[in-house]
Amino acid sequence: MSKGELLGSARLLARVTDPEEAAPSAVYALPDIATLRTIESLWPTTVAHTFDYTVKRAAARLPVTFGNPPESAAGPLVVMLPKGKELTRWLFAHLAQKAAPGCSLRLVGSKDEGIGSADKFAGEGWRYVDTVAYGNHARIEAFERTDEPAPVMENFRTLHAEVEAIGGPVSLEVSTAPGVFAADGLDEGSRLLLRHLPASQATSALDLGCGAGWLARFLLQTGRAAKVEAVDTHWMALEATRATLASFGAAATVRASEGLSDAAGGYDLVVSNPPFHQGHTQTVDPTLRMIADLPRVMRYVGRLYLVANRFLPYNETLDAAFERVSVVAETGKFRLYRAEAPRAVAPRAAPPKVASPKTEPPKPEQRRDRARKRS
Repeated sequence: MSKGELLGSARLLARVTDPEEAAPSAVYALPDIATLRTIESLWPTTVAHTFDYTVKRAAARLPVTFGNPPESAAGPLVVMLPKGKELTRWLFAHLAQKAAPGCSLRLVGSKDEGIGSADKFAGEGWRYVDTVAYGNHARIEAFERTDEPAPVMENFRTLHAEVEAIGGPVSLEVSTAPGVFAADGLDEGSRLLLRHLPASQATSALDLGCGAGWLARFLLQTGRAAKVEAVDTHWMALEATRATLASFGAAATVRASEGLSDAAGGYDLVVSNPPFHQGHTQTVDPTLRMIADLPRVMRYVGRLYLVANRFLPYNETLDAAFERVSVVAETGKFRLYRAEAPRAVAPRAAPPKVASPKTEPPKPEQRRDRARKRS
């Protein structure tokens, strides 16, 4: 799917919505900017919500809440099917705590996103009713709030991993949350990065696309960074990383950022295992923009360690942004890049000083000649 192309779920919603009908009180889990624009045109006065900071920053006409869903859930409600069943169940449970019995909810999603098993999201608090509409490889499924008590779902789970690292093995413990990448444990790509990260200490490091905070935790726990900033676009990832790094106090900063939009800067080390999905769409564009923008926030002595699937086309952009780029390690699936000396902030040699030619005052006869020419 190309950048900006409308998901089938949003196209279906636009096709079947009657402009004469009352707008829903709230629309939850807007997955991308194209869907946001659809909702803005369909229901310009509704309340909207997203887990994606990119969508929040792009909001123009609607008030969009980023993070926890709005407190009001009087209904009718619309939920754009989030990526990941665990996050969908969490959102359903959250809304059940706010909605009154009889409140209607419509779940909108495509077949690729998993809408075909929507009835499995019914349970405590919600009753599956029926399919309201289908088309564009998508469906709209109806639910109703029951009289049952609202379920309680924990936000965080604890994960452990043993990592082989330069200097010896390291035991890591992180918190993860619904919808966060690699929810079952440390992924193979991040493990490759940590295995080859030098033991030298950075003054200020950035974990770019932090997920559950595995990389940031490793940097602080092993003393490879005196302070770490962790950024991500997904609210649940930020919540998980805050829980992961809570014990490190002021040495850890966690903030929402679209790429480097809100990054503080001044880093001498950046580590990243960037995603190549935005919402339900596969794309490398955000990472390519991030690589090109990195020199703006890095010191000239800074280093980038970036791990990615081997097939992803990051080489040219890395070469354009850094003076030295090398492949540190690779497996059958992943490649670990090290990039050094950001080009945009490389010190430039001062131009040589050229002595101004000495000039002598004109002689009297020269002054007379110039006066005659002017006359």
